[in-house]
Amino acid sequence: MVNRYKDHPALLGWYLHHGYTNENNYPGGPKLRHGSVGWYDYSEFAKQRFREWLRKRYNNNVSSPKKHGAIFFVIFKNAEMPQPLPEITTIGEMIEWINGPGDARRQWYDWQLFRLEEKKLSRDHFVKLYKTLDPDHVLMTTAPVSLTGRIKGYTMSMDYYDYIFSPYVDIVLYHPGVMDDLWENPIGRTIPYNFVKYYETRGKAVFIKWEGDQRLAPDNLKPLKGCAEFARKTGTGIALWEGNIPTEDGTGVQPEFTDIQIKAVAETFHSTPEGRLKKSSFAIIEDPILCAFDYRAGSEKLKKFSDYKARDMLIFRALLNSAGLEYDVISTNEILKNPDILKNYKAVALINLYRMNNKLLDVLIEFRDSGGGLFIVGRTGLFDEYGNKNT
Repeated sequence: MVNRYKDHPALLGWYLHHGYTNENNYPGGPKLRHGSVGWYDYSEFAKQRFREWLRKRYNNNVSSPKKHGAIFFVIFKNAEMPQPLPEITTIGEMIEWINGPGDARRQWYDWQLFRLEEKKLSRDHFVKLYKTLDPDHVLMTTAPVSLTGRIKGYTMSMDYYDYIFSPYVDIVLYHPGVMDDLWENPIGRTIPYNFVKYYETRGKAVFIKWEGDQRLAPDNLKPLKGCAEFARKTGTGIALWEGNIPTEDGTGVQPEFTDIQIKAVAETFHSTPEGRLKKSSFAIIEDPILCAFDYRAGSEKLKKFSDYKARDMLIFRALLNSAGLEYDVISTNEILKNPDILKNYKAVALINLYRMNNKLLDVLIEFRDSGGGLFIVGRTGLFDEYGNKNT
């Protein structure tokens, strides 16, 4: 396909969103959930890959994972991928879950690491293949958004830091819907801000592809104008999705933008002065993989307590945004790879960072001892990276 079309005059670039991946580039995708309550992939192929991964992780020593609390198999060749824990049905269990480490099963921990590595392996294979076959066109791909809660665990859309370091990905994007209250919602409006600022301030080209939504009144041009203003003021890009396709849940059709709406976006974009995003002196630290452990929802009346720990982060970022205070987001992966990144900040926030390994703890203590400020909220540091309680 690449060889056939790479010299076509209409080709602008390639968008990695195809084949057996979904829009988050996770191999398998929603079609292979196999009754897993949203988690995937439980296919036979994935099972065999998982068993191979376990052999390498534990040096083919079957007693090693048992020493670490992994009691989910007798020998490597019959290892099974764990199923998620069921919904929470009692208030006592919900309180215990909220104050706990999430799913602390070692087999669950191993499976999440495996899934994350499989995603990276798959994505890196395709982006390298495209750029090797056609180095003269840009390669775009959907990238994850930081600080967005537990839903990222299902799709593995948590590895936003990896897209920064990829030499093959030229442009990143994501594609939210345009709704009537898009720019009035104090939590919702921080999502595009976090997305473009994270990538833009790290030198990666970024834009947002806005999609039509049934929750946008056709005659309400204000949210769309806000999208155009946002793109210009942040110095990033904008695109409008053509729509007119079935919604993901199959209940309707994603509306097309009208000529009037498209004209309003174009006029606003061209009449708004261009700005730039700059790094801040204050940052929120996120451990993206935590969303894969704190996933259980409550049943019936307990649903309102689902994703409780993540809400502190959502509220905190909304408060900063509403007060007009700038902030950056740093992943723990970046810090462990380059501890000196903290030297760019006067203070950092740790919001319910309830699992923490010793290396990260040492880096944060050194940052504090060097005069850096630590703003700590909630259950930060109560458990180690595997979910064992720190003493």
